[in-house]
Amino acid sequence: MEIEKEPSYAGLHEYLEAQKTELGSEARCPDPSYFSIIEWNIVTKSLRNRKSPGPDSKSYENWKQLDPELVPLMVKAFSETITSGDFDPEWFRFYVKPLPKKPGQLEVRPISLLNNMIKILDRVFLLRMIQWSKENDLISDLQFGFMAGKSSVDQLCRLMNDLESKRSKALFSPLCRLERSI
Repeated sequence: MEIEKEPSYAGLHEYLEAQKTELGSEARCPDPSYFSIIEWNIVTKSLRNRKSPGPDSKSYENWKQLDPELVPLMVKAFSETITSGDFDPEWFRFYVKPLPKKPGQLEVRPISLLNNMIKILDRVFLLRMIQWSKENDLISDLQFGFMAGKSSVDQLCRLMNDLESKRSKALFSPLCRLERSI
């Protein structure tokens, strides 16, 4: 059985730039409020299979296998919906299913199954926000929490390296040598 990883957005900016260069003018949207086919492809490729769909019963597999000729129409429909603000209320319907916390137990936790189309739209927004925040240098290189490709272990290693370098510099400073000799 193949285990799928969570989608990683590390290196996203470089990937998008490479795709834009490769596709040339096709990759540029005439209106920044419109999504691009590249964004659609990135998001649909990152979707994990075998996830439960919501009331629309359209699984991620359906969206991934969408005919390539229909993708531009879908992207245009999504974009026009966003710019007009005219959302179909049916898109936001969801199921709430109780799942047992442990097999055989009566104690349950609720999960909500939202339509996958809205989840895709949400990921396109996330993709845009990540790209925009990187382009505008809004996130410090020191930010590790909730960042793809960075972990608390990485931050701890960075801290230990900084402390070690400060300590080694302190050992060689004239003031420290003077203090140790006294």
